[in-house]
Amino acid sequence: SRLRDSYFGKKPLKIDFAGMMVVQAVFGDRPSFVLANGGFHPQFTDIPAGLPSPIDRVSAAISINIVKLKIEAYYAITPASVQAGANAHLKVQLGPVEVEARLGFDAIVYLVPVTRFDVKIHGSASIKFKGHRLAGIGFEFRLEGPGQWRARGFGKFSILLWDVEVPFDESWGSTVEAAPPAQNAAALLATEISSAGNWAAQLPLGGEPLINLAKISGGAALLAHPLGTLQFTQRLLPFDLQLQKLGPAPITGANQFGVASGFIGDPARSQPVTPLPQHFAVGEYRHLTDAQKLTSPGFQSFTAGAQFGSTAYTAGPAAPDQGMEYETLYLEPEPDFPHSRLVRSMDRIAGLSLNAAGRMAMQGAAARSLQRANDRLKPATATRISVGDAPVATATITTMASNPVVLTPAQQAAPALARFAIAQADGVQIVEAFELA
Repeated sequence: SRLRDSYFGKKPLKIDFAGMMVVQAVFGDRPSFVLANGGFHPQFTDIPAGLPSPIDRVSAAISINIVKLKIEAYYAITPASVQAGANAHLKVQLGPVEVEARLGFDAIVYLVPVTRFDVKIHGSASIKFKGHRLAGIGFEFRLEGPGQWRARGFGKFSILLWDVEVPFDESWGSTVEAAPPAQNAAALLATEISSAGNWAAQLPLGGEPLINLAKISGGAALLAHPLGTLQFTQRLLPFDLQLQKLGPAPITGANQFGVASGFIGDPARSQPVTPLPQHFAVGEYRHLTDAQKLTSPGFQSFTAGAQFGSTAYTAGPAAPDQGMEYETLYLEPEPDFPHSRLVRSMDRIAGLSLNAAGRMAMQGAAARSLQRANDRLKPATATRISVGDAPVATATITTMASNPVVLTPAQQAAPALARFAIAQADGVQIVEAFELA
């Protein structure tokens, strides 16, 4: 939504208001959530597709004779952060002399794994004569904390051609905090595997099912067709990613998991699996810098389960003929049914013959309406189309030579895994695989 032609009061005390507010929640193949009132933090780049750009700051402006004042602000919530900021701009014009001042701040708060904030306050003031600056002052102050506090910035002062700038950077405190107890990821994953709610059974596709399934009254067991497939999906952690933590908690024991094969009944008869994707927030499982939290997608696709089952089955011989008997009956109109009278009454509709009525139904206004045309364009069966991440590969930055770092199939399917794979390689970039074809 956007404010348009909004104001309060009358001249000379008229205040003009402007700005935009955006709320977006997307579910499905690329989930995201954004609430932005006036825009985002200047360093935030993970803006979901489909949002207007730029998003106008929420502002209030007033102009009284020689004085102009404008205040802008924003507030935003994303899966990785809470952001807020404001700027004030004051301008006074006294003939050839111009006095201008600015003051503002940008703040972001991280809640995971521990509460941290980063606030930058900046300001400046200057005096100009006929557009030439005579003197000015400015400052920038940035504070990060709590725990390990850091204050940095600069102050500057200028008169005509003389400029003085004094920077500072001070740190104090400690990052030692009471960490939550470590979690055994393997034990938690085993609990997810044993949970019936994470399993689903799919009926066989096509062909004769041969049997029917009936619900068991009061039973909690999962019923599966013997010719169907099984699906397992969990939301505890992403597969194939080397985990560094689970939420705020460190990990004990194994820290990387995946699904290689599955079996039904006999463990010796393993079957290949089809990966099933889900979206996870990487910041819940890896230590990301503040810059990475701002620039990385809120949710990324990883393997979260698998589907497996076999179609290599045969049915036994058909049951022998049991000599079933049947009776043939022919349904005919009753002798006293007024058939001839019905035909005569249907021969004409509203004074028109049946042939004329049929032609009008095909060529009349109802048949030629836009709604009817849209109905004709619809497919006979509704098919859901989804677009996932394109397979990726590696290439050198300078020559685009292909595959300087060989990616596993799991890394080719998940861009986040591929980025971690080349983290220590110099001069290597991630590209979509079709670019090297």
